[in-house]
Amino acid sequence: MNTKNNVWKRDSELLKLKGAKGNIVIPIGQVLEGVMVLGGVGSGKTSRSLNTIQKAMMEKGFGMLNCCVKADEADRAKKLAQITGRGDDVRVMKLDGSVKFNILEALRLDGRAKVTNAILQISEPEWAKEGCGWAQAAHEHLNNLVWLFILAGEKLDISAIRLALDDAQVHKKLLTEAAKSITKGAKEEHELLLLTAYFLQQWTRISEKTRESILTPLKASLSPFCNGPMRDIFCTDTTFDLKELREGKILIVDIPCVGENAISGIAANKIMKFMVEQMIENTKIVNESIRPVIIVADDCHYVTTSYDAVFATCARSVKGGLFFLTTGIDALSRTPGILTALRGLRVLHSSPEALHQLITGARAAKVSTYIWFREKLSETHLDKIPWWAFWLKGSPLPSERDFPNGSNEALIQLNPDFYPIKHRAYAKIKFPSPSR
Repeated sequence: MNTKNNVWKRDSELLKLKGAKGNIVIPIGQVLEGVMVLGGVGSGKTSRSLNTIQKAMMEKGFGMLNCCVKADEADRAKKLAQITGRGDDVRVMKLDGSVKFNILEALRLDGRAKVTNAILQISEPEWAKEGCGWAQAAHEHLNNLVWLFILAGEKLDISAIRLALDDAQVHKKLLTEAAKSITKGAKEEHELLLLTAYFLQQWTRISEKTRESILTPLKASLSPFCNGPMRDIFCTDTTFDLKELREGKILIVDIPCVGENAISGIAANKIMKFMVEQMIENTKIVNESIRPVIIVADDCHYVTTSYDAVFATCARSVKGGLFFLTTGIDALSRTPGILTALRGLRVLHSSPEALHQLITGARAAKVSTYIWFREKLSETHLDKIPWWAFWLKGSPLPSERDFPNGSNEALIQLNPDFYPIKHRAYAKIKFPSPSR
């Protein structure tokens, strides 16, 4: 692990790829601007791009959150940590494990707005779209309930919030407890009056049917945290401080987003990703010695939220970054903006669709470096396929003259209008096979 002088300068080398026309250096600052890997199933996104780049990050001592969509993702990440000498830095969050993190209590000191936003990040249902009246009503109700919990001195956890959403008796109890704890004349006294008017008058005047419409999506998104192991992990104690990622720890959320625990996995990975983004943003960067922290998500479309694009815009300045892999642009349709936000490094794995995405997204994203993989289709075994990449620095795009011997005619036929760029020099590089 390279941590000489505890310095991770943005312009220092992360990864060097040997090319036919010279070395290709990927600096740390570039991956902090975001990495997006696109390609079809079986195209080598994980075995080539993810393993190669994540291995370099581990060797440099990066802190890391590794979200797990697939069932074997945790084993892959742990094996990579062992290979790079980072095995002792790994912490694994799983349904029967010892790593626990009370999400809401961790945010108590940051105020009700941060707590409310954390809850809303768990799910972005249809009512959360801008302009939806029920979304605004749900947000107001949730924000007031969180503030009431804080004023009453009650422990914050998702399960308790879920149970109290429409429980009038709990509302009255919390109002009573808050009144006892507030000193007469304190600024909180006026806020308590507003909360009392809201819960005892405004909320109760809303019809039961309307209240149910407002709260049903919110109840559904919080339900996975209210029972069994998920409640034990996220609603009780905290045994892992996210700031440890800045000290070089690697947290693996081994709750897959597919299979029998899919609902729990999606909820767990989304909320932990958001919490790490918050921790990264809150870091005061005083010099270049601050350790970078990267969030890794293979098949990221299971766990992306609209906040990821917001985070990506400031990640480089706070020494953090997103490393996402997915099957293509269509998979990210529910999180617009994320593709253009991740503009540090883009890797596309073979297929005409991948090249089409490279061309159509190039000008908007202003990506620093593109790598495009193509394979020799005559080979039948994945580990025998020679993987090559065409590297383009800055904004140049490929033209038909970049593809010798007419071997990629099908790609050229996608849309000739996308090839107005004059021929630019490129380097040809080779990644190691998985068996090495």
